[in-house]
Amino acid sequence: MRVKIPVAYSPHRPELIHYVQLSIQAPTSQLVEAYKVAIIFLSRENINDNIGPVKLYQEVINIVTQLGIFGVQMKFGQPADLPGNLCACANDTEAVMNWLTTNMKLERFLLVGWSFAGPVALQVAADVKNEKRVAGVATLGFQCQDISQNPVFICPRPVFFIHGKKDTIVHPNLSKNLYNNARASRHQYFPLGVDHEFKKFADIPQKLAQFCYMTLFMNIQKEINNT
Repeated sequence: MRVKIPVAYSPHRPELIHYVQLSIQAPTSQLVEAYKVAIIFLSRENINDNIGPVKLYQEVINIVTQLGIFGVQMKFGQPADLPGNLCACANDTEAVMNWLTTNMKLERFLLVGWSFAGPVALQVAADVKNEKRVAGVATLGFQCQDISQNPVFICPRPVFFIHGKKDTIVHPNLSKNLYNNARASRHQYFPLGVDHEFKKFADIPQKLAQFCYMTLFMNIQKEINNT
């Protein structure tokens, strides 16, 4: 299912509207559908559907929908790589979560972001108001304009850093440094022969799907044990 949802550019300018594109795939299995969880894959507004990260996203969706998890691909309504747009893209992401909760009754999310969408995912996860609905974050080839402002230092959610060792646009050490500074449960994977565009992604979909499933399921299991 493909939809476009209207989003205000800023909470302070509700009259200015743009549209965020969503592609939603429902679970093919009823295994844990009752938990109403989804993985949201974040992308820039003009991303080509044929490039590596989008194909990687689809591979992960093909796996997790068999496990009862919704797969959602979203495209920001504005560029994520422009200075000052981090909060605006975070606002887009939160609007999407609100829409999915209202219209599809989804309650818990895991965010995945490639390149400049990585810091957006962390920004949303670090916000205290999202504590109960964002279970974790995964970043692919993390890229950020100002690393000193990155919320990984305060993000209390589980994080999985994936960065190809062949990346010549963003050095893998950036993700390694973020991994070392993350305060919550953290995981890392630096595959050989993988560049920033993820033209080849080997076993990344399987590892990413496993992280997503375990992170979402562990949060659900904690809630069950506390009831």
